Amino acid sequence: MRTATEKRFIDACHTAKRIVGLMPRLPKGITPRHMYALDAIVQLQDEEGDTRVSDVATFMRSTRPSVTKLVTELAAAGMVTKTRAADDRRVQMVEVTDKGRRLHKELVSDYHDHLTQVFSVIPDKDMETASAVIEQAYDIMVEDRKKDVR
Repeated sequence: MRTATEKRFIDACHTAKRIVGLMPRLPKGITPRHMYALDAIVQLQDEEGDTRVSDVATFMRSTRPSVTKLVTELAAAGMVTKTRAADDRRVQMVEVTDKGRRLHKELVSDYHDHLTQVFSVIPDKDMETASAVIEQAYDIMVEDRKKDVR
């Protein structure tokens, strides 16, 4: 019986969630989820250029309505701009503003550089394994939840 192992894993997930709470203080009205969306948009824009809201949703492994709401809130805060695609007016495009880039640099890029030093005592292989297991567990639990909905 592995019940104790699963309990320890869920306890560790709660601790992992608390790590997010240790991030630098965010501007008023901006949540860690906004920052995750902003980071996704920056990465997609830098790698692929034109970025659709649906691309951000896929990247974040989230629903399109949820990401549309986040993008709308980021646009209201001046972090991104939203436009309609020229070839398909149903498609919403998103682009990071200079203000969004500055915030991203300060609270994501610079902070991740700092964490590289802080976490240097943990081997890369252990960090990669922890990340992979958390992502795999999330996917398994999402699929399990779908069974409960039926």
